[in-house]
Amino acid sequence: MHIIMSCHYNSLFLVFVDKHRFGANEKPKPQRIRWCSSFKEALNDRLLLLIAIFAIVSIIPGMIIHPKTGWLEGCIIFGALIIQVIISSYNDFTKDTKFIELQSLNRDEMIPVIRGKRGSM
Repeated sequence: MHIIMSCHYNSLFLVFVDKHRFGANEKPKPQRIRWCSSFKEALNDRLLLLIAIFAIVSIIPGMIIHPKTGWLEGCIIFGALIIQVIISSYNDFTKDTKFIELQSLNRDEMIPVIRGKRGSM
């Protein structure tokens, strides 16, 4: 900024001070969602939790009636639930990443902002 010697020195200096004080005039970068958070959201489904409870209830009488193979039905239900959660979390994760990619394409536009009494671009 020391090299500039013109009549616009004050206005350039004010723009520099505004950028330093308020930050750059650009949209925030979209946050990428981790797969673990998508997995946790898929686990919070009430219907899946209800089916998991019924799987536990199915394991207990199965082990009482048929001790060798009675637990198998409940464990298969748990396995199906885990597969369902993994598939739905993967689908949500891919949708979120595609949405973030589309949002990043729109970041290049200039947004006018009024700071104080002046407008800036």
